[in-house]
Amino acid sequence: IVGLDHWYSAFAFARAVSACEETVLVAIADNDLQRARYIADHYGAERATTDRESVAADPGVDLVASFVSSDQNPDVCATMARAGKHLVSVKPAACTLEEAAILGAVVAESGVLFVPSETRVRLSPRHQQIKRWVDEGAFGRVLSVTYHLSGSLPEQWPGDPDPGWWADAARVPGGGWIDHAIYGIDLFRWLFDDEVVSASGVAGNLKYPDLSVDDFGAAVLRFGSGIVANIEVTWTAPAGGGRHALGMVGTEASLAFDTLTGNLSLGGNLSVTGRWEHRTPQQWDDEAIGNLVAAVRGEASPVGTFDDAWHNLATCLAF
Repeated sequence: IVGLDHWYSAFAFARAVSACEETVLVAIADNDLQRARYIADHYGAERATTDRESVAADPGVDLVASFVSSDQNPDVCATMARAGKHLVSVKPAACTLEEAAILGAVVAESGVLFVPSETRVRLSPRHQQIKRWVDEGAFGRVLSVTYHLSGSLPEQWPGDPDPGWWADAARVPGGGWIDHAIYGIDLFRWLFDDEVVSASGVAGNLKYPDLSVDDFGAAVLRFGSGIVANIEVTWTAPAGGGRHALGMVGTEASLAFDTLTGNLSLGGNLSVTGRWEHRTPQQWDDEAIGNLVAAVRGEASPVGTFDDAWHNLATCLAF
């Protein structure tokens, strides 16, 4: 793991790697040695270091997860790709499409895997089941989808209320909206095998007027097939008042999930009665370690590619 700026992702990835029998957590590299040692000790990494180049030069490292800030990510990933390391990338992978294009050329030339972080939740049991329903035509023709996530300001380190790089306009392509909307965009692109063709909506600072980035965004995206997506993501929720919701409406069935109830609700021909019924949802997240192992060995296709990172970033920047 290189970089602990996006510590939320780094912690989860380190935990998953250390728990997998087929992987070894070789090193944690971060500019702050104390942070690196904390993660290395907690999850059993073989070493902690501030020397990123030592990770690139280590023949015992097959894959590098880059969790630096978005402005640093292209350089880190390019360095590791040139060293032949497969990659898991922080989201967004870059701040601009120009930076992303340069990185994409290096990845292609190096022939390494590039898996964007936002694509890995495709493998969660819940999303896999929704994908099967979509592919089987259970919804009929999908008309519209919704993705809502209201959260509070991110912390630059656990217990530190300063958002740090997340709210620094020089280090990110956007603020509260892009932070998690990129997950919804990737999810819908994958579910429908379709791309966004237009974007509109509202973004701004509703709660934190002094932030250099937005704390609120509500987007209306239209896909090539005509599906309309409503994506609202914020940093405006009070402590303990966050909420995540997902919805889908088709001509033959509907789906809804809300963390307020914890239920996955199904209507139309996805329910026994034809009316709304409520089920216990399956797992939401997945670190995709098994897929990464199989992909590195050449036994499976990676869950996501650099092309996904490009389209996800392009859609976010268009909004």
